[in-house]
Amino acid sequence: MSEDTDTGTGKGAPARDLSTPTIRDKALFEFLELLFYADPEPEHFPERVELNVVTGRSSEQLKSIVWTRQFAPIRAMVGEAANGNGKNGHGKTVGKPSKEQLVALSNHLLQQMQMDCDAGGHRRTYGVHAWSTAHGDQPIARFLKAMEPKGRYPRGENAEEEEDDGAPTDQRRLTRQVLDHQQKMFEMYAEALAGLVDRYSRDKDRDSSEIDRLHRKIAEKSDQLERALSLELDREERREWVRLRRETAQRGFQALETYGPGLMMSLMGKNKIIPGTVDDTPQVLEAFIKAASEQQLISAFGDWDETGCTKHGVLTPEQAMLFVKVSKGQIAPSEIDKLIPPNGSAAIDQEQYAKLTQIFSAEQLRPLQELIMKRSQQQK
Repeated sequence: MSEDTDTGTGKGAPARDLSTPTIRDKALFEFLELLFYADPEPEHFPERVELNVVTGRSSEQLKSIVWTRQFAPIRAMVGEAANGNGKNGHGKTVGKPSKEQLVALSNHLLQQMQMDCDAGGHRRTYGVHAWSTAHGDQPIARFLKAMEPKGRYPRGENAEEEEDDGAPTDQRRLTRQVLDHQQKMFEMYAEALAGLVDRYSRDKDRDSSEIDRLHRKIAEKSDQLERALSLELDREERREWVRLRRETAQRGFQALETYGPGLMMSLMGKNKIIPGTVDDTPQVLEAFIKAASEQQLISAFGDWDETGCTKHGVLTPEQAMLFVKVSKGQIAPSEIDKLIPPNGSAAIDQEQYAKLTQIFSAEQLRPLQELIMKRSQQQK
């Protein structure tokens, strides 16, 4: 920014010729001179010259209009160019500024900048824009200049009084610095917030894509699980049929072992089947087991798994295995005699019998008692 020159009217200052124009800002004057007196001279002048307050990083935003002046858009005729006149196309003569007038115009623009800057009370950037509708809706040229408040002009009706020398006080200067700093911080926060919003939008889009991918993967896994369960159900049905066939065959062999000898002897004429004489011990034991609850069986026979007995019951593991094997027909029915006292090798003692009567009801124990009595009589 160019410094102002004293008019020299003070006491002791040298006399000065006021008829000679003084250029206060050479760069601004050269900008205006180029608009109207370029070589070769342009066919069209700007329609208006406008002074604006500009903002933004590149000073591209026009905030407000400070001052403006209209000009003739058509180049002056040869005969009128010397007089600085031109035509606007409607027969009305308008002034084309001479170079002396351009000096005054540049000084006037500089004065308007200083006045507006003092009125605002803080640093501002101004733009001198040249407009021509023949070249579009954008300025054909612009000149930028930053101004600092000097306190030469009043700040308006509500402005506080300055010091006697026209300079702002230290308190006001500090206040302006704080305000400028806060404005810059606010702009920085706004940019940071815009960045965060943009990042949040990208994260949201990425999360949405990931959620869609997971949904598709879950759907695929659900289809695979459904097909696997369907196949497992078919395999379980086949295993159940195999197990039923095995049990049926086992029961057939057991029945054949139990009733076969008597039937064969009857068919051969050696003897007849007498009702009640066929050894039905396995059926009685199996019916006893099926009639008991799971808790009663665990209390009496213990808890078993693949490895063997994990928890002992009233009967010893040897007694429990003997009882179960006879009920399933895995061993001869006569092996149950080992559990019958007093001659059985694994006979049930009185204490065990007393505990069994507490576990099972009298109705449940009646078939088992009848079986023991019958086998005892056969042994005698």
